[in-house]
Amino acid sequence: MRARWLLLAGLPACTLRASGPAASDADGGATAGVDAGSGGDACAEPCILRDPDWPCQSSEYQGEQYWTCDPTSGALHRCDDEGGIVIRCERGCRVGPPGTDDVCRMPGETTIEMPAIELVISGGLFAESDVRGPVEDGVAYMLDRIAAHLDVAPGASVPDITVSYSPSANSYCSGLAHPASTEIECPYGYPITGDNQNFVVNITVHEIGHIAAQALIAPPSTRDDCENEGVATWLAGRYWMNYASTAVPSLREAARREIAAGRAVASMTDCVLASDPYYKVYGSFFEYLEDMPGAIEGVASGAVSSAGYVEGWRAWLAE
Repeated sequence: MRARWLLLAGLPACTLRASGPAASDADGGATAGVDAGSGGDACAEPCILRDPDWPCQSSEYQGEQYWTCDPTSGALHRCDDEGGIVIRCERGCRVGPPGTDDVCRMPGETTIEMPAIELVISGGLFAESDVRGPVEDGVAYMLDRIAAHLDVAPGASVPDITVSYSPSANSYCSGLAHPASTEIECPYGYPITGDNQNFVVNITVHEIGHIAAQALIAPPSTRDDCENEGVATWLAGRYWMNYASTAVPSLREAARREIAAGRAVASMTDCVLASDPYYKVYGSFFEYLEDMPGAIEGVASGAVSSAGYVEGWRAWLAE
């Protein structure tokens, strides 16, 4: 949806170039708001400014341009027919699902501080510069999902995290999470990121999901294996929203396809470990709970049994 951030933030906006006359908005018309005249970047309200340095491929998804959150600067970026444009959000921005516009944070919206991430890379597996940015983007996306869906206590935080990468003789990546660290093994030359849950960054985000769940919800001992892997997969979100290395719009769709292919079944018992298809199914269960206040925290903390939601979840998957 175009200019979705305006509806969520409830604020007027002006649109202008880096200097001079107003730029057109995404629908080709001028957006109502402050008359900035020729005052350059000065603007009393949120503005859409020209951003000639923005790489348009970074805000493209399946051939369309979407407002894309830069967690480092807290700004939204995209391109129009004339090039890059930017909205500088006063309170930072929040990442949404693939194929939707990211948004400026609303007043009073919870922000979880980004933890420091130390990367330890053994055996020349890859350069830190290859993974640093993508991993930090993934963690920022995860924290946005938590802030959007969970009632996080004020001041709650994720500990600083050490991610240790080492070479593997296997043809795939594997990972193990601890309270403030994770160990990940991958073969040489393996893809860094993309539309496959097992790529380096994708599995890293999942493992950090275990750390975030322990820090912000409850220790893993309060959950069974299905719930543990499900909440980490749900927190990884779009990094696991795929089937056969093709992006899909939700964990629900990823689970449906894995089930249709006979690679998993819709069950939250008899948990299967070390199985990406089943992890997507377990993750879809928490996606199902998103619109039920308190349900994710209840199940993920062990305060509420998942059994009461399973019938509705299975029907939702089958729709």
